[in-house]
Amino acid sequence: MLAIRFHGDGDLRCEEAPNPRVTESSLLLKIAHAGVCGTDTAILTGKVRARPGVTLGHEFCGSVVDIGDRVSGFKIGDRVFGSPSIPCLDCHYCRRGDTQLCNRFTMFGVEIDGSFAEYMLVPSAERVLVTTAIDEKVASLLGDTMATGYHAVEQAGLARGQTVAVLGAGPVGCAVLMAALAKNVKDVYIIARSRYRLDIAEKLGGTALDATQDVHRRVLQDTLFGVDAVVECAGAQVTLDLATRLVRKGGRIVVTSIMPEVNFLMQDLMINEKHVIGAFCPTGPAYLRKIQRFVEENGLQSKLAALISHEFALKNGVEAIRSLDSTERMKVLINP
Repeated sequence: MLAIRFHGDGDLRCEEAPNPRVTESSLLLKIAHAGVCGTDTAILTGKVRARPGVTLGHEFCGSVVDIGDRVSGFKIGDRVFGSPSIPCLDCHYCRRGDTQLCNRFTMFGVEIDGSFAEYMLVPSAERVLVTTAIDEKVASLLGDTMATGYHAVEQAGLARGQTVAVLGAGPVGCAVLMAALAKNVKDVYIIARSRYRLDIAEKLGGTALDATQDVHRRVLQDTLFGVDAVVECAGAQVTLDLATRLVRKGGRIVVTSIMPEVNFLMQDLMINEKHVIGAFCPTGPAYLRKIQRFVEENGLQSKLAALISHEFALKNGVEAIRSLDSTERMKVLINP
């Protein structure tokens, strides 16, 4: 089969790989769609370490084609989507429902072979997958993009009538926008440099602000004292500085991006009691079902579909990954 494999130091190849074979406790998927994520490009640039030789990809939807003897709850032909990693479901954090903090998680496309291939082997499928009737392309966005955006809104503690600024209008930023609007916040300012992405965010219901303009002044004019929360989805010192300026006293800054080494205005955080908190993608079937219900109950399928801007055949997947940084793209899918 074809697979996109990482060989270290920016070396990425689409090449023939052995067809995976199920073991007693694993399940085999035929991949329908696999989403390209910023983590994939971070692996290429060395910001995230991955095992040389690993097949990249951790966002996916596919159909079950083979099942190990010890796997239950799935049948051949099931359409499924899944988490980007396998939580243990038994450590201190997993038992209290914080699977994203699992001490023993294993990530697809980093430690074990992932979804940028024709077939993907899923160990411990009951910890990773759920069945779905949602459109396959949309379903491929649920396990990471939508789950991360929704969790960021949870971490922000947003309630009806509050305000939030989202820094970055990429797929995760727009997922934050969708989740916040569904929770009936008063205003969602979505701030970016790309007019292409801002236009999409505006169609989704956000108040789109050009980051090259004086957005701080605009937000203060509207809110008088700043927004209740800022969700940082861009991963840069300049956006973190802006987040600190935009959030009100006692407000929250939620970081979803892969950040470089950055500096905080610590005196401002201390005097004004501003909170900085991370938001890492939750995993496991319980959270996946929660996300699926949220999308269905709020009619978000068409809005998620609108985030898909480009699709590539697997044989052209290296090009898809390397082009992700373009601001003229949103969600990119690789289709085996």
